[in-house]
Amino acid sequence: MRLEVRVDGNKKGNFELPAWIFVRNIGKLISFRLKDGKSKSLLVCRNTFLRIRKGTVIQALSRAEPSNVELKKKITGSPLLGVLKRKVCELSALDQMRVLATALLLSDVEILHFKLPSSIFADLKPSTVEVLLRHLKAFQGSVLWEDSIEQFEPYFSNKVDLTPTKEPSETPLKLEDLARFETLPFHPFRGTINKSDSGLTLLIGDHHIELEADEYPTILGLVNHELIVCLSDESFEFFRKEKKGCLKLPILHQNKYGLSYHQIYEFETVPFLHRAERRSPVPHVFVRPSLSRLYLFHPKSGARLFPL
Repeated sequence: MRLEVRVDGNKKGNFELPAWIFVRNIGKLISFRLKDGKSKSLLVCRNTFLRIRKGTVIQALSRAEPSNVELKKKITGSPLLGVLKRKVCELSALDQMRVLATALLLSDVEILHFKLPSSIFADLKPSTVEVLLRHLKAFQGSVLWEDSIEQFEPYFSNKVDLTPTKEPSETPLKLEDLARFETLPFHPFRGTINKSDSGLTLLIGDHHIELEADEYPTILGLVNHELIVCLSDESFEFFRKEKKGCLKLPILHQNKYGLSYHQIYEFETVPFLHRAERRSPVPHVFVRPSLSRLYLFHPKSGARLFPL
């Protein structure tokens, strides 16, 4: 299942779920649309937290899990058992975060959407709010953290880029200019775009990468031409399972930094970095280069051919 994020009607991100995604809200119209499936979501706003704080702990948990039998099973051994009848607002700030996290974990949803959390928790210290995120690491679904303030970076492996689209004059016109316009290093590869019965394919070395139909119009003029394909760490989309059109690439090693795992994988003998929420149980990743995150240049003149 994939989540598409649009800002002012323009596509800004396409993410494989489950994922933890940070979306910077700068007063623009932000919309979310699920592709390839349906999923239950819960909007967590200021009223959500205020409603929980007004009631008792057991009321907050019972709203999330109405079945008394199931609720008893799920909170057995919980440190909240001793304060079930107390009002949430009477508890310490840390315990209030625990109550909120427990209620959210009990909710029968796949997506938690926090709308302007800096407003929801305006009276709390960031270190206190981080306790909520630490508890939510047990959540098996996706977290959308939509806020005007960028915080808690280690928790979010995905981020919606709201950088204004660059005009042609603000993008590299030649291959040698690329480093001056991009903060991440881009690696050049020889490639071609070929046409087959199933559609268009980007060929780099031994890798045949099927392109999606909605990408065809922008590259039809480049079919059967030699190209320099420039890829960075952010040029790849990641998938939890193998699917048609994606690549299975070996992981060289993975280490934990903060709350994320840094996976170094290999594409055409070049190492790339991916920040993942959990350790990969297998020695490979499933990826697909995205046209929206790469550059194509002419192999002789070095002139930029894509984006147009």
